[in-house]
This record gives sequence, C-alpha cells and structure tokens, in this order.
Amino acid sequence: MPVTQAMTDRPPEIIPYLVRVEGRRFLAVAGGVAAAGWLLTGGLLAEVGYLVAQELDASRLLTLTLVGLPALVLGGLLTAVVALWHGRFIGRGPVLAADRTGVWVANGSFRANPVWLPWEAVSGVLVRRSWLEDLIFIDAQTPHPAVPPGARLMVPTMLLDRRSGEIVTALSALAAGRAPVYGRW
Repeated sequence: MPVTQAMTDRPPEIIPYLVRVEGRRFLAVAGGVAAAGWLLTGGLLAEVGYLVAQELDASRLLTLTLVGLPALVLGGLLTAVVALWHGRFIGRGPVLAADRTGVWVANGSFRANPVWLPWEAVSGVLVRRSWLEDLIFIDAQTPHPAVPPGARLMVPTMLLDRRSGEIVTALSALAAGRAPVYGRW
C-alpha cells in the first residue's frame, strides 16, 4: 500500500519538536544587509544629488534636498522591505516539525509547499554545509503529485532557532530507525 502525505499550511502546535525562524537573528541578518545596501546606494545617490546641485549652482536648501531626500526615501523603502519579509518569515509558523509519526517541512527558503511526510516516506535526512549555513535535505519517496518520488526537500538553517546538529539528533531519535539520518557530508 503506497504511503501518501497530507498537504497543510501549518503543523499543530502540539507536535513535540518544532523548529522556527528566530526573529532576532532574521532582523540582524536582513537589517545588516539592508543597512549595507543603504550605505552604499544612499551614498551614491547623495553624491549624484550633490553633483547635480553643484552643476545647477543651487541654493543650500535645494542642495540638502537633492542630497538627503533620495537617501531618506531609499532608507524608508529598505526598512519597509525588511519589515514585510520579517512578517513573511516569522508569521508563517515553524519551518520544520517532527514527531514519532513523521516530519513536516516548509520547503526551501521561501517556505513554499509545506509537506507532511510519514517516516516511511522519508528515504533519508542529510546535512550539507554550504557557504554560510548548513542545509538539511529530506529525501522523499512518496507518490503524491505535489512531491514526486525522489524529491529533496530543503531546510536552510542560518536563521533557525536551533543548530543543524541538534536538529539532526532530534530527527534521528524521532525516526527511530525508520529513515536513515546522516550528519554533515
């Protein structure tokens, strides 16, 4: 009898092992990237505004406007983008959940296609080190049309509230030998 999975937006909160995106870590990383982009791009825009003001032989008020306004608008836009992405990542619930019956995965960095897989439908859990973070891959062997057999579901760990070693240890204990769980490779 083939094993199938249920598609769901969010696992129930009673599942014993939940892994979420950590809000402070997300704000630190996204805010840092936005601040660096603002400094570089805002500085360039301010310089262009200053050169335009010098070319026009503008008054001091117009010079301040041409220099400051683009930098302020860019800063506001970047702040709004970080706030929107914070709501998208943090407000959507856990990224990974597991219990003795199976594992729930919100696949990929944009958390599309959340999937519940019973342990019998998991052919392996692997961890691979990428440039900045560990990536946890859950190999699925299931006939469900949303997840073809042999699909690999990915969970990036950079912004999560638990480290990859802790996640792999918990998944190994919950799988109880029904699916192989490997550490880094």
